[in-house]
Amino acid sequence: MSAHGPIVHALSQSYILTPLCDFSLTQRPLVLGAEFCLNFCAHEDALVVIDGQATYDLKANQPLYIQKSPTTTKLLQKNSRDYFKVLKEKLLWGESPSKKR
Repeated sequence: MSAHGPIVHALSQSYILTPLCDFSLTQRPLVLGAEFCLNFCAHEDALVVIDGQATYDLKANQPLYIQKSPTTTKLLQKNSRDYFKVLKEKLLWGESPSKKR
């Protein structure tokens, strides 16, 4: 969210491409379905950031391929957690802007 990307439900199985530190108002986050295979090639050196954690240097004209992994991971979650309730609490949805936490 610090990169101003969208809020996407975890079960949506999608890619989110968010430009970082872009000074153009025409650059917006892009949400693509997991069935897409992506192929990029930067015209100049670039930095690739994956899930806000891992970073990789990408040289000019070096191809970058992204596709869904055939390997899956199961995550544990408490049944009592309501996704939209958590969002409402964390993002203060429906609260007055003047209300302090």
